[in-house]
Amino acid sequence: MRTLTALFLLSALTSCGQTGPLQMPPAPREAPPPPPAVAPQVENGETNDNSGE
Repeated sequence: MRTLTALFLLSALTSCGQTGPLQMPPAPREAPPPPPAVAPQVENGETNDNSGE
């Protein structure tokens, strides 16, 4: 039983499916665009609707 367990553990450790050296993915070439600007918040209940009042 001990031999069977040892063989199972050895086969599980050696058969991960990866072949060749492990490599990191290439770095992205361009930075993502910045997020859109957020409109400033209005204080004291004033509106900023440009209605001409």
